Formats: sequence, structure tokens, C-alpha cells
Amino acid sequence: MADRWISAEQVKLSLTKLKKVHPYFGMAFLAFKEDRLPVGQQKSIGFSSLMKGFLDRYYRPSDRFARYYNPFKTSNPSNRWLTEKYPSGALQRITVDTFGGAVVHEKKKPLWGWRENYIDVLAGTQSGSSLIPIFHLAVWLFRGERVRDGFRPADLIERFENVFNILAEERRLFDFSCEADDLAENWVGEREVSEEHLFEIIGWPPGEIATGTTTLDFMEFVHVGPARRLRYEPSPRVNIVTGDNSLGKTFLLESIWWAVTGKWIESAPRPKDFEATPCMSFGLSKIEPVEVCYDRNRQAWRSSAKTEKIERPSGIAIYSRYDGSYVVWDTTLGNGDGDARLDEQVMLDRRELWHGKRGDGVHGYEISICNGLLLDWVAWQTKQARYGDIFEAFVRCLKILSPPEGQSFEPDEPMWIPGDEREIPTLKMDYGTIPVLHASAGVRRIIGLAYITTWAWFRHKRNALAVQGIPQDRMVLIVDEVEAHLHPRWQRSVVPAILEAMDALSADLKVQAHFATHSPLVLASVEPVLRRDEDSLHHLALREGSVELDVVDFKNQGSVDAWLTSDIFGLRHARSMQAEMLIEQAKEEQMKDEPDATRVAKIDKDLVRHLRDDDEFWPRWRYFADAVCRRRP
Repeated sequence: MADRWISAEQVKLSLTKLKKVHPYFGMAFLAFKEDRLPVGQQKSIGFSSLMKGFLDRYYRPSDRFARYYNPFKTSNPSNRWLTEKYPSGALQRITVDTFGGAVVHEKKKPLWGWRENYIDVLAGTQSGSSLIPIFHLAVWLFRGERVRDGFRPADLIERFENVFNILAEERRLFDFSCEADDLAENWVGEREVSEEHLFEIIGWPPGEIATGTTTLDFMEFVHVGPARRLRYEPSPRVNIVTGDNSLGKTFLLESIWWAVTGKWIESAPRPKDFEATPCMSFGLSKIEPVEVCYDRNRQAWRSSAKTEKIERPSGIAIYSRYDGSYVVWDTTLGNGDGDARLDEQVMLDRRELWHGKRGDGVHGYEISICNGLLLDWVAWQTKQARYGDIFEAFVRCLKILSPPEGQSFEPDEPMWIPGDEREIPTLKMDYGTIPVLHASAGVRRIIGLAYITTWAWFRHKRNALAVQGIPQDRMVLIVDEVEAHLHPRWQRSVVPAILEAMDALSADLKVQAHFATHSPLVLASVEPVLRRDEDSLHHLALREGSVELDVVDFKNQGSVDAWLTSDIFGLRHARSMQAEMLIEQAKEEQMKDEPDATRVAKIDKDLVRHLRDDDEFWPRWRYFADAVCRRRP
């Protein structure tokens, strides 16, 4: 029979049911019961060692951290973590003082026992809402144990009673109910709750949260490229960069990448102005601002003496580039020396994203830097006992990033294509199942984004575990031309979907996103999700021969047409160029004291060819044109 475990969904649900229970009942009481504390008598017990051993087994989620997790009632719900001193400190005081009427114990003596009336005393401290929910407490305590097929909630409760020697008269301390709303949809699953997944549910211990890639505070360019001075001050969550072609959106994104990672993707920019001194500076929240100036003699960028060695924080970042390639930066395995140090930056062109990338290992043999989407997808899908959590996250991202109308992306069984010995992943489409290699450019773009974010995040968590670290709590995400290859319906949902997909990877992960776009549909799509205190809109504009960057007060425009005619895109009309020219000519005639009837008639004829019958311009034009033409001799 296949092994089963209590699912992460059930652990998450059960934790919500334990918040009204006093920690004494889940800790000291059960430790005494497991140790068979006698009633009406005493036995020698080392209280601190007993409680420490009990908490180590049930309330210490990871051997890497000394702290215990408290799922019970607390005066500080925002911090449920207990220090290693809790068993010999606060827990002993609670046992002796708050619940001392239930035990026979003399101070400074290692003798402990239950009083004859201990059940009445303990019951007297409970209200109806604070009875111990036995099923949910058992879920927490036995979350990592294998169970069999057909395992029932009643079986879990029975195991609890056996392990902790619960007597018939003690049952009144517990709530034995287990209704439909007490069970997750799949309360047992095929995989044990991983340590990382558990921390995603309960949060990391205070002081153990990874500092991660800090948010970018600012970037400033002086006499670099087409800008005399340009300053970018991003918000901590979402930043959208707009502007005409050739004004520097991609350059700005690549400079952000350099500021965060310390690496240029291709080559550092070369200044064009040879009269002034070109400089770039940036600030990250955890380091002093850094300025780098161009040394013309050396033809290279050099930092000042004060910042000769720039120490950037560790972290993780993902860059989706305009040409379909991706770059992933992860310092987890890049902090060693010599042979132990691996390259922090992985660059994947479009082919490598799908088919994988190999390179030289630290000891001279070839390694797989990235297996590629095709191999990883099939492995995740067909070996779910090993990769189930990754595949679930990937499928979840695919579903979230699917087109807003029609069938959601859903993997089907892998298939072989004649001439290719690999199994190829497939997608269920409205018109049937297709191998992903045959998907459209837009579908492949979204599949690639779902893959790279899932791969990069789980690779990072795996690497962090390998070096006995913890995953980062921050990530920088950069996406150039976010609307590329997407139908207008899809453009209208893609940015909110990306944000939701990143949230789905980890509840604790905070992402600073930088999106570049030419699409008014993208801006219309973010109106419902943009937060004024965490997000911002940036616009590049050319003024007097120099590019400037403005932070635009984001105002809902209400329609895509309104965005097209806003200052961001600067169109006079949300129509064709010919229609725009004709309407401007028509307006000129309307402003004249004596309009030319022949010209009005010609404009009217041309407007019929280029405007819809119900265009909003017709009513006022028709009235004017009819009046002018009636006066014509």
C-alpha cells in the first residue's frame, strides 16, 4: 500500500483551530501524560529535560534553528516563536503557578505527580471554546508521520489517545468533533510536508529571516547615454516604466540588474559625451550609496576610493529580457572560495531555456547548469513522489498565468514526437492536446516565464538547504516588454497574473518588480491592483535633447482609449493616423469664420471612409458640415 502523509493544506487549516487553546495543554500536560505521571503519587522527573525533549520532538520545526513554534494562544500573535529557554523558564512557571492546583510538587525538588482532582482543576480553567481540539492537535503533532491508505480522522485521534495515554475521564478536556469544515479537501496526500513548505505556512523564526536582495532605493545617471541627468526612484513592490522607443527603457532595466547583482549582462555602457564626467550611482537599502565614474584614460568605469570594493547583499533576481532570454542571479552557492565557488549568474538564451545548458564543473567535469524546460517539466510531472511540490507550484503558476478567457493551461501526459527520443511535455488546449514545442509564441513566452520563476525559486531553496542556510525573503524581478507576443485580452491580465504567481511561490517572498511596457492595455490592467504606497509609474520623455524620467501620479483612466490619449502615450486620438489627421483638419475648418464648403465636403467624404458610423465625432461634425454645405451657392 502506498505511503501517505498529512497534507500541508490540513496542517495550515488545523493551525487556525489551535489559536484559542492554552499552550499548557499542548505542551506540559501532554509531556506529563506521555511520561505517565502518576495520580496521587510522585515520581522523580527532571522537568527541564522532560519538557525540552518533548518540545524538541513536536514543536521544533527544524534542527537548524533552536526556537520552538507555538501554535496556541499567545499575547503576541505576530511572533509565535519561543526561545530555547522556554522549557525551563516560562513553561515551568505556567505549570507551577497557573496550573499548580493540578500537580503535587515542592519547589526545588524533582518530584512531580497529579493531584487526585487534577481533571476537575484543569477542566475548570477551560471554557467551551478552549477545549482541546484533539484532531487538530494530532495533525500538528503527527504531521511528519506516514499513514496508510484509507486513513481516517478517527484513526488519527485514536493514535493520539494511545501515544499520550488519555484516560476515559480525561476525554472531557477535549473536543472530539470533526466536521466537514475541519478537513481540507485532501487532508492526506502523497508527500510529506517539506521543511520549506512548513516554514511557508508558519513563517521563519525572528532573526532567521534572510535579509535577501534589498530593494533598490535609487539609480542616477549623469551624462550617460542620452540623459544629462536621470534619476530612478522605484517603489518597493511594482514599478512600471513607459516611454517611446530609443529613450532607454531596456538600458534602465539592465542598469537595475547591474546595481542589484554587480554584473552587466553584456557590456557596460560607454559614454558618448566626452566633455563632462559620466557617472552612475545607486543605493540599496542595506548598503551605503555607491558612485561609479568613467575613467577616460583607462576606458573603464571605476568606483571612487571610498567604494572601491562594492559589497552587495546576497540575494536572488530574475530578468526576463526583450529577446526571450532569461538571466537568473542567486548568491546561495556563490559565497565559497576556489573550487567551492559557483557562478552566481546563469544566462539562458531561448534555446537553452527549453533544451538546457551545460558547463564546466568545479573539478573539471561537465555539469548541467540548467536541465531546461522540456526535461524538467517531464521529470517534475512523472516523478511526483520526489518533485511533487515543484510540479504543483509550476502547474499553479501556469494556471494563474493562463489567458483570462478560455481554457486554463493544464498539462497532459508527455508524448514522443517522431525522430525525437525525448518525452515532450504537452498542454490541453480547447482544440486538443499539443506538445509544447508546437505552441504559439505567446503561449511559449508565458510557459517560459512560469518555468523560470519556478525553477529559480526551488533551485534557490534547494541550494540554501545544501549550505545550511535559509531561503531569501526578497527577490528582484525584471520583465522587459511584458506584453510581447500576447493578444490584447492577455495583455490586459498579464501583470496582475505575474504578481499573483509570485505570491503563489511563497507566502513570505516579497518581490520588487520592474516592468517595461509600450501597451496601454497593461496600464489599464493594473488599475485595480496598484497600491499608491507601494507601486509607481515611471515615464521616459525627451525634452530639449535630453531624456528625463518622471514619476507619474497614477490615475485610473477608465478605458484603454483614455490611456492612449494620456500624457503617457501622447496620441491625439485613439484612432488610425488617417482618421486623426482628418479630424484635425475638420477642427481647423470648424474654427474658421468662413469655412470653405468645398473643403468641408471633401473632408466629410474622407471621414466616411475612416470613421465608424457611430464615432463620437459625427454629431458635432454633421451639424457643422450640413450648415456649411447648405450655404454653398
